[in-house]
Amino acid sequence: MKYQINGLDFDIEVGTRSKNTAVYGFYGAFPNAYYQNYGLGVDYYFNILQNIHLYLGNQYHVVIRTGTHNNGVAFKYKRRRITDSYINPRAKLSLETKWITIDLIIKLIERNDIGVRVFEGSVGLTKKF
Repeated sequence: MKYQINGLDFDIEVGTRSKNTAVYGFYGAFPNAYYQNYGLGVDYYFNILQNIHLYLGNQYHVVIRTGTHNNGVAFKYKRRRITDSYINPRAKLSLETKWITIDLIIKLIERNDIGVRVFEGSVGLTKKF
């Protein structure tokens, strides 16, 4: 990777699970890169063990960029905003405990707005209500 912008990239998902299907909406942002995204996802899940689940699915993203970077330095556009969309596959492995679920997530993202493919790995916490 030639240039990288460091900082906190967060996502919030809200959804429901019925039988072996999970449907959710999400919002995410990477403030240091002037980047926001939102969208919908659908996963099919399998029970591996009593408290371990594997989710396989797709997400539809809408990306809003209000800035870019030049040689690794982020800068905000003065009046411009770029909006793009893409679909990506994802896999999630979840370990359920009494109070929370710990998620390991991998995605292959085709980022048309910046012209690259991104392989993303993340860790998440899920609280059921």
